[in-house]
Amino acid sequence: MGRRGVTVDQNQRWIFNRLAPQYSQRPPYPEEVIGRLCALAGRSDARVADLGAGTGHLAIPLARRGLRVSAVEPAIAMLAELTRAADAESLSIRVAQATAEATTLESAQFELVLLADALHWPFSASYVFWWRRPIRGHEE
Repeated sequence: MGRRGVTVDQNQRWIFNRLAPQYSQRPPYPEEVIGRLCALAGRSDARVADLGAGTGHLAIPLARRGLRVSAVEPAIAMLAELTRAADAESLSIRVAQATAEATTLESAQFELVLLADALHWPFSASYVFWWRRPIRGHEE
């Protein structure tokens, strides 16, 4: 279930499907932020999960630097914008249409998990349990 009872497959009711073109025009993250995230990932080919990836403002610059990015986004139009931009640069980004709290990705397969501008959107606290699972290289 998505926001206010709207599921991700109800494309007309998912507001961010209508906002995708505007989100593509948002300013990029500063290169310093991208560099710091790459350093946090620990390896130049690290696996990164970008939850609430939107149109790819983090996913694309991270993929440019060689990180293996999985982008999770509930709005199919946002994923389409992300895919178009990645394809235009021949970047390989794995995409999944899902909410952050309903993703089927396993946290242990990633060195870095991000939920940047979307931190305030998850519908329930259930995503916190996803974050608390071990992340690759940080198992107890």
